Amino acid sequence: MKQFEKNAFYRVFQREIKRITSEWVTILSTLVFPLIAFLLITAIFNTGVPRNLSVSVVDHDQSALSRKITRMIDATSIAEVKQHCTSKEEAYNLMRKGQNRAFLYIPKNTEKDVYKSDAPEIVLYADNTNLVTSGLLNKGIKTALSTLSIQIKVQTLLKKGFSQP
Repeated sequence: MKQFEKNAFYRVFQREIKRITSEWVTILSTLVFPLIAFLLITAIFNTGVPRNLSVSVVDHDQSALSRKITRMIDATSIAEVKQHCTSKEEAYNLMRKGQNRAFLYIPKNTEKDVYKSDAPEIVLYADNTNLVTSGLLNKGIKTALSTLSIQIKVQTLLKKGFSQP
C-alpha cells in the first residue's frame, strides 16, 4: 500500500474522489444526472422502428398490376394496407381522422402505360405530422415500387429476346 501512496496518479485520484463526494451538487452532476439522462434516452428509443403503419390505396386502374402493387406494399414491414378507397377525398378524410398514415393513388390505365413504356404517375400522399414515420413510409413504399419496376423491366427484356447472365 505504501507503494501506491507514493504514486502521483494515486494521490490525484484520491483527492478527486474526496472532492466529488464532499458536495452533493458534484455528486448529482457527475453521477445522478448522467444516469437519469441515459435512462431517459433508453426509454425514448425503446420502442424501436415503427412497423405496420396503416396505408390506404385508391386504385382507379383495377388491373392485375395495381393489385400486385398493393400486395407488394402490404408485404413491406413498414406499411400495411388497411383500406381500399374509391376516391382521393375519402382516403384523405381517413388520413385526416388519423385512421391511416398515408394513401397511394394508382391512376387509371396504369398497367397499359407501364407496358407501353410510359411512366405512369403513382402518387403517395403521406401525413407529415410525424416526419420519421412519413419518411420511413416513403422509403419503404418507394423501395417496393422500385423492385416492381425492375421486375417489369427484366420481363420486358426477356420477352424481347435478351437472356439472363
